[in-house]
Amino acid sequence: MAMRKSATNRAIWTSFTLKRHSRCMPPNAAVPSFLTLAMAEFGTFPRRGLVYLGAIGALSGLFDLFVWTQQDDIPLLADVVLGALILGWFSACYASSMLMMKTRTSASGFGKFLATWVMMTTPSLLAAALIILAFEWSNTPAYVAGGLMIIAGFVVLVLLPGWPIVQALSPSLIRPLQALRATRGYRWGLTLTAFLSSTLNRLVPTTSSTTDFATACVLAGAGIVVSVASGMAIVSISVAAARLMDSKLRSAKLT
Repeated sequence: MAMRKSATNRAIWTSFTLKRHSRCMPPNAAVPSFLTLAMAEFGTFPRRGLVYLGAIGALSGLFDLFVWTQQDDIPLLADVVLGALILGWFSACYASSMLMMKTRTSASGFGKFLATWVMMTTPSLLAAALIILAFEWSNTPAYVAGGLMIIAGFVVLVLLPGWPIVQALSPSLIRPLQALRATRGYRWGLTLTAFLSSTLNRLVPTTSSTTDFATACVLAGAGIVVSVASGMAIVSISVAAARLMDSKLRSAKLT
């Protein structure tokens, strides 16, 4: 009973803090303001969401270890498994986000969430393909176009982590420029948190960096922990950004 009361009080306090920040944050809010919101979300990450991310992280670690044992003879089925793991990771992030937003999951919501993420990653994927072709063709304009697309893809991924969540919950289409305008006032905070979360993935070397099985097992286990922590950070940042974006979009409709 005491634990339930403590959890309820913590949820109420966190909700009050987030509402206060989203309402009182000035147009040119300092970087720590958004960082504080993201840390508040991280500190109240739901246990079920942790289970979802832990399950996908464990499966990814086992898959990484399996690929290590195959060395250069990787079966074609591994590509199918990798695709399933990526889809599972997005599913875990969506389910965790909905838990934090106190909203039920739905097939249509997940479809919109996934479609928005695909739109966000398209510029980076096209840029990578264009640079590869430019290298084969030795075409300078293609290099320049690929570099510009990489910058555009970086801006989209860094500044719009909350867009997929807001779109999943919105009955109407939210245009990219509309979502980008709603990030005004906390873009430096988004950039800082994106940089900090990206460093988590570089803390542990990959299993391919060793030829010893025991070391590979240790690295795979450490990779699972880092994967879960990184997933928690990404979801927390996305939820904090989604709350602010939703608030700004609602304010724009009222004005």
